[in-house]
Amino acid sequence: EQDAIFAEGRTDPGKKVTNARAFQSNHVIGCAVDIAPDDAITGKPDWNADHPVWQSIIRMAASYGLRDGKSWHDLPHLELMEIPTEPTEEIQQLCKSEGVQAVWKALNIQQWEMT
Repeated sequence: EQDAIFAEGRTDPGKKVTNARAFQSNHVIGCAVDIAPDDAITGKPDWNADHPVWQSIIRMAASYGLRDGKSWHDLPHLELMEIPTEPTEEIQQLCKSEGVQAVWKALNIQQWEMT
């Protein structure tokens, strides 16, 4: 899926969406998310990074162990602070061969259980 997104604006029509190929993204290895507050009127995500709720999330992110993508112009991106900003070749290969949970174990990321 990541390679298909990478192709957008390159070999497929449209604007570029990402600079990461498969496994080069912290999203793919399960360590990053893009978030957006819902618009109160439409109920749809508001992807405007200037949204007051998003700005509040940025201010609180570090206290929850999260780094935002503001410094590399990737808002509304959040990822775990304890990981590299880009997956190393070793982590990419581990994810390819053994999956996301093996990456989390290698990076010593605590897994939370939802109840």
